[in-house]
Amino acid sequence: MDTLLQDIRFGLRTLLKHPRVMLLVVLSIGLGVGINTTVFSWMESVILNPYPTIENSEELVALNTAETGDVSGGGARPIAYPTYKDLRNSSRSFQDLAVHASDRLNLRVDANTTGEAVWSQFVSSNYFTVLHVPAALGRTLLPEDEQQAAPVAVISDSIWRTKFGADPSIVSKRVLLNGQPVTIVGVAPPRFNGSIVGLAFDLWTPVTMSPVLLPGKNNINSRGDRWMQGLGRLKSDVSLEQARSEILTLSQQLSQNDGESPVQGIVVQRLRDQLAGRLLTPLFSVLLIISGIVLLTAC
Repeated sequence: MDTLLQDIRFGLRTLLKHPRVMLLVVLSIGLGVGINTTVFSWMESVILNPYPTIENSEELVALNTAETGDVSGGGARPIAYPTYKDLRNSSRSFQDLAVHASDRLNLRVDANTTGEAVWSQFVSSNYFTVLHVPAALGRTLLPEDEQQAAPVAVISDSIWRTKFGADPSIVSKRVLLNGQPVTIVGVAPPRFNGSIVGLAFDLWTPVTMSPVLLPGKNNINSRGDRWMQGLGRLKSDVSLEQARSEILTLSQQLSQNDGESPVQGIVVQRLRDQLAGRLLTPLFSVLLIISGIVLLTAC
């Protein structure tokens, strides 16, 4: 121990005599530690634990159209809203099925304030129920919200704090969304950003509000207008392969019965693998190598 203390004192005296060297040492170590901390933080939030507020997230799967016959995930395309409703009514492999679609909307607190672009999701009314995510304030969406195209929204905890100053009376407050009056009915819990890894959403509104907020963009009644992402929670006694087998048969039957343009199947894959497995995992492998080189250089 005495020898170690002597070495430390000697090193400090040497660095103090050479301030440029000391600055280089501090910057090198700081850069190495900072880069590695950032990379591992991203890995924890995107790959290791992408859904910290969602219970039993391993049960969640993504469903998309497979137009090319490749149901492994490579040819995944969005799903039509009517097809989703048929699959939800017919499938027995899932606790429930939901859909969501993303878009940027303009949010104004009132008519006298400047608008702000926010990332939003049009979702089925059972979206939060499928995710097992309750509201921190107020409520989430109800079936009648979707059925009646109710002008309501659930906002994120982040925008509640930054845009509305964490106002505890925010529930029932009316705002303007793309110029349309919308009532805030709830606030999502902290750290809940949605169901797409790597993206953070500011608010959620019923899917049936899409024609009102984005007139002419999406036809929710058309089977040929595929613009939504499917989301499901598997039953505890159903495997991923069993769900794929059932949904493949159902999708082909529904496609033939309703005269829809040919659908070769539905891609069913773990929700966390939908984006992370295909894009983010290789990216983080590269980042790990780079951070290792930086840390080695700093040392």
